[in-house]
Amino acid sequence: MVSSISPPNKPQINLEMIAQILGSSAVYFNQDLSPQRLENVNRILLKTQEKFLECTKQKGQIPPKMVRSLINEGSFADDKVAIDYFAGILASSRNKIGRDDRGISMAKLVDNLSCYQLRSHFLIYSTIRSKFKDKRYHFEFDDCERMEIFLPTFFYAKAMKMNKDEFNQVNNLAMHSIQGLANHNLIDKNFYFGYPEHHHQYFKGFDFEGIICQPTKFGVQLFLWAFGAGNENIEFLFHEKFKPKIKGLPGKIPHVLYTQP
Repeated sequence: MVSSISPPNKPQINLEMIAQILGSSAVYFNQDLSPQRLENVNRILLKTQEKFLECTKQKGQIPPKMVRSLINEGSFADDKVAIDYFAGILASSRNKIGRDDRGISMAKLVDNLSCYQLRSHFLIYSTIRSKFKDKRYHFEFDDCERMEIFLPTFFYAKAMKMNKDEFNQVNNLAMHSIQGLANHNLIDKNFYFGYPEHHHQYFKGFDFEGIICQPTKFGVQLFLWAFGAGNENIEFLFHEKFKPKIKGLPGKIPHVLYTQP
C-alpha cells in the first residue's frame, strides 16, 4: 500500500503588509501559487518591508502590471541576490503616477539574468561606488573610461562566494557572467580577460589574471532600481545616503585596481 503524502502548507501572507507595499494594486495580488512560489513572493515582500519601510509608508501604489511581474517573475526567484533586487525594484516602483511602470522592464531583466550575472553586477557596481565615490565623476563616455577597473579573478571568485566546484570552473563562470552583463549593456562591451599587459605601468608588476571592464549608465540604473532608488539621478550612486548592501556578500571586491592613472 502506497501512503499518501500531504502537500506542504502554504506560507501565510500578511495581507496588511501587501496592502502597505502594493497600495490599491493589492487587489490584483493572486495567492493561487504553489507553496514554493508563494514563499518566494513572501520573501520579496518581507525584504521590501525590511529594507525600504520608509518608502512603502509614503503615499502611492505599485502599478498593477508590476504586481503581475512580482507573481510571474518574482515567484521563481529563490537566490538571495534576486530576492533583494526584486524587493528594491518593488520599492522603486511605488509612485503617485499610475502609468509609471518602468519597473516592469527592470524586473524582467533581473529574471533574465543568472544568479552569477546578478552577483557580478552587484559586486562590480558596489566596487565602483566604493572606488570612485570621491572623484565626482559623471557617467559620460570619458568618465566611464576613467572608471575602468581590473578585477583579479581569484578575489572576484572569493567575493562571489564560490564553492570548490565553482572555483574549479571560475573562468567559465566569469566569462558567462561578464559576457552576459555586456550583452544586456550592464557593463561596456569592450571588456576582456587575461593579464593587463598594456596597463602594466599602472599595475606595478601585478601578475594575477583577471577581468577588465567599465560601467555603463544602464548598469548604474539597474543598480539604483535594485536598491529602492530608481527615481534618483544616476550620480546618486555616489551619494553618501545611498548604502547598497546584500547580507552575506562583501561591499566590494578586494584588491581591485584602476586601469587609468
